[in-house]
Amino acid sequence: MRMAQVVAACVPNAIAVPINGARKRTFKLELIAEANGIRLDNAHEALADARATLAVAQLLKQRAPQIWRALVATARKAKTQQLIENNPVLLLSETFGGSPFNMMVAPISVSCRNPNEWALFDLQFDPERLLIADDGTLRDAIDGNVKMIRRVWVNKQPPLLSTEFAPVNVQGGRLPMETYLERARKVRENWDFRQRISRLLAERYADEPPAIYVEQRIYDGFPSPDDEARLATFHRQEWPNRIDLIPSIEDARYRELGERAVATEQPQLLTCTQRMRWQAWRRERITAPGDSPWLTVARAMAGLDELAEAMLGEQGQQLSDIRNLLTNLEEKCAVE
Repeated sequence: MRMAQVVAACVPNAIAVPINGARKRTFKLELIAEANGIRLDNAHEALADARATLAVAQLLKQRAPQIWRALVATARKAKTQQLIENNPVLLLSETFGGSPFNMMVAPISVSCRNPNEWALFDLQFDPERLLIADDGTLRDAIDGNVKMIRRVWVNKQPPLLSTEFAPVNVQGGRLPMETYLERARKVRENWDFRQRISRLLAERYADEPPAIYVEQRIYDGFPSPDDEARLATFHRQEWPNRIDLIPSIEDARYRELGERAVATEQPQLLTCTQRMRWQAWRRERITAPGDSPWLTVARAMAGLDELAEAMLGEQGQQLSDIRNLLTNLEEKCAVE
């Protein structure tokens, strides 16, 4: 719903935004759909939600075509990177608690650890004092209650737009463009400040261990153009040819996911070694201890125990069926 949030913030009358029980604007799909005359039967079912999402997207494109095209462009990392590098002042449109927060911002620098993470200076503030501040003050500007420095990720479709889409109600009140440009110039020309912010962004994650599992690394970056071509070929091929293509994929994340796809859909194509590796991986995932970062049989059983206390009749039977399914799955993995 991010695109709906940005459109609602920049073109307030483009779509109807409902109010929830707490008297706050809400962007839940089923409520947005209802408020805009879009039928959504069986909310939270995949196909129904997909149809409603498509209908909302079509409505946004129809009522705010220019901002729609701009937002679609930011879905590509390269386009977002160009937007940041080619514009001294940008609009950052975020939503918190249902309320829009539009900010005029200036690019500062990219993290020296993560090339996808950018720092932006909130131009409602004059940067003069911050340019010579100590590291503690700069950290507070990044993570404190008053965030003078905002962070975005170019690989996550950030809500960044050119200033032509800026509404009147920006944070700090609308200032003359000359003021924003002058403040942006001060930031851009202070190389030492920009380098320090780049370093401080990286230091925020200095104590975090590197991600182990591919699911935790899915946003580490986009595939290379060569891998994009290989992945497209992978999906066009018959299964016997897909397994031969996997070793040529450069990105280890996509190699692993490709092997999982083959093991799930066509396990008979695996070699003996590959099958044993797949069974070991599957056994680990299903029978791992409860503190694993995914849903295991043990945690699922614990969840069933909590639900069972409040379930009666037919619902109780359904829980019993699920419990039997999990038990059979665990036993099957144990003997593989």
